[in-house]
Amino acid sequence: MVSFSTKGDNRIWAHDTRNLTVSAGGHLLVAEDGGNMELCVIRPDRRVEVRLQVVGQDDPELTGPAFSPDGRRLYFSSPRGGPLKLGITYEVTLPAV
Repeated sequence: MVSFSTKGDNRIWAHDTRNLTVSAGGHLLVAEDGGNMELCVIRPDRRVEVRLQVVGQDDPELTGPAFSPDGRRLYFSSPRGGPLKLGITYEVTLPAV
């Protein structure tokens, strides 16, 4: 369990870390909320690397990275993305390890 605060709404939060999305190699996936629409990984050695970037959306936000059960596909969404801004879910096929 991790506790943290947010400045904008002056709240204290608790997060169950068992719900984090971690790759088979131990990389923590982080979806960017605003900014450059990047999906990043935090490596076990704590280095941050950009893995992909979504371009061409006016209202940026990425959410919910998740792997398929076999680890070969990565899914994430943009709740206001797509041609009608109704949301879009992306699927990325990953190479076999």
